Order: sequence, then structure tokens, then C-alpha cells
Amino acid sequence: MSRAEYMDRIIAKEESSIDVFQRAKALADYNVSLLITGESGTGKDVLSRYIHENSCRRKKAFVHINCNTIPDSLFSSEFFGYASGSFTGASGRGKSGFVEVANGGTLFIDEVGDLSPENQVKLLQFTNDQHFYRVGENRSRTADVRMIFATNVDLKKAIHEGTFREDLYYRISGVTFELLPLRERKKDLEALLERFCKEAQDSFHISKTFSADAVEFLKVQVWPGNIRELYHLIQKIYIVEPEEVITAKLLSGYLPDFVDPSSEKQASMEKSQEGNRSLREAVAAFEQSYISECLQSSATRTEAAEKLGITRAALYNKCRKYGLLESIKP
Repeated sequence: MSRAEYMDRIIAKEESSIDVFQRAKALADYNVSLLITGESGTGKDVLSRYIHENSCRRKKAFVHINCNTIPDSLFSSEFFGYASGSFTGASGRGKSGFVEVANGGTLFIDEVGDLSPENQVKLLQFTNDQHFYRVGENRSRTADVRMIFATNVDLKKAIHEGTFREDLYYRISGVTFELLPLRERKKDLEALLERFCKEAQDSFHISKTFSADAVEFLKVQVWPGNIRELYHLIQKIYIVEPEEVITAKLLSGYLPDFVDPSSEKQASMEKSQEGNRSLREAVAAFEQSYISECLQSSATRTEAAEKLGITRAALYNKCRKYGLLESIKP
């Protein structure tokens, strides 16, 4: 995908989203560590790539590392590379790690909050001066990389709980961006819906229309999986649903745990009259209750995560946030 094509894919209609992307563009050329926070599926990878494409490093590599996909025992060899014959199964020619592949470009370290304490130390050492050693090698190497970090974990809370290093936090959070969940980005949702429908229509050669009540229905949903969940919902509807006009009633069949717009409006009015709970607090309370119910009705954590449209790691972090760890099944 060309840079122009990538830029055309950016969706930012909500004021908060516009502000984030404007700030990101303004800081793109400054070699300061950036931390992107937000729930799973809110577009942290999109923002990081946007920063890279607007920087002077855009002609060099953009390397995306998801810390959840690297076993703790392989972090050093994957991140820093290894020398020939350094361990059983190693390539006879050795291998460059992510930091060398990204040399001159951008290193996007996703889900940094899930790194083990041991690997947090290794990452901290590299962020200090960008010097490193390949596994099994004594020669010090350097890599000139712009580092962008992302997490759906509340790192300050993790520091307080002793699961994340405070010194690493201050190294990686030179500038912090927060991406709000999709349920708080109604204008973005409309634009994303339009984009995803066009992509589905082009891919499957199927024409569908979403009624006005269907759009309003989508706006009041909780979206635990955020943009990723919306995308997969649209894909499924285009493939499975025979009707050409998609209504709110039809959508309710694809979202068993949907929020009824009429009841949502009534609940909102009642809560407004009470005047003792903010929108963020209300959403958090609903999310906690919804996750708890999903855990109780699922045989395994994998099944619960799939129902919620999030990763197992994201489910674990949310359970830790809401004090539901004892409810997690194997």
C-alpha cells in the first residue's frame, strides 16, 4: 500500500480524534518516545503508522511488534537477534532482530504493558542508548530507531501493583496519546461504517443499505471490541444477511447482547436526573457487568474473549481492572 493510499484510510471525524491525529502529525519528526493508550481495537496501530508516514523516516522500515505474540523465553532472540549457533534450532547464519530490521525507521512496540518484568529490564536498557547485544554475541551493536509504544493496560495502576517498572514508564511516555473507545466516537463510527460497507461491497460485489434506525442502533452499542468488532460485524452481514436493507431489527440478531436504543435513552434520562454518575463511570459499570456475565456463561477464557471480540490478554487486563480475576476460567 502506497503512502497516499494509507493516508486516505485515516478516519477522524470526532473532535477528539482530529486532535489526536493533528498532534501526532506535529510531533512526527521529533525523536521522542511516544505512548499510545486505549482499549483493544481502537486503532493504536493505525495511529503509529500515521506517525511513521508523516515523519522523515517514512522511507525506512516500519516494524510492528506485538509483545503478546512473543514467548518470554524468545524475547531477546526475536527483539535483538542472535549469533550463529547460539542455541539449539538457531539458524547457522544467525539472525537480525526487530531492532536491526527497523534501523533508520520506526519500531512500534504494541502491548508493552504485557511484557514480563525480566523483559521490561531488557527493553529499558535498549531505550537508554539503543545499544544491544545479539544473543550469543559479545559485540555491542546500535540501532537508530524511533520507538512508539502502545498498551491497553493502565500502566500507572500496573506500577502501583508492581507489575510494570516505573523507570520504564517514564522512558516510554515522553508524549502520550489516548484513543477513546468507539462508543465515545459517534462521528467516527458513522464514517467507519461507510468505509467498511464500501470495502465489503467492493470485495463481495454485494450492495446493501443501512437504514437510519440501523445507524442509530449501532451508535448506542457498547463495542467491547471497538473498531475491530465493527469491521467484522459488517463483513459478516455482507456475507450472511440476504436482505439488502439492513434495519435495527436485523442488526439485533447479529448482536445478541445488544443495547436497545429506546431503553438506552430512558436509562440515560434517569441517570441524568440522578446526577451522580458520569458517562465514563456508567460505561465502566456496564462493561464490568457485561464481562462478568460473559465469564459466567463461558466454559473457558478463550470462549469468553471470543464472545467479547477481544484478545485473551485484553480480557485478563479488564478482569484485573474490575477485580474479576477469580472469575477467569482456564
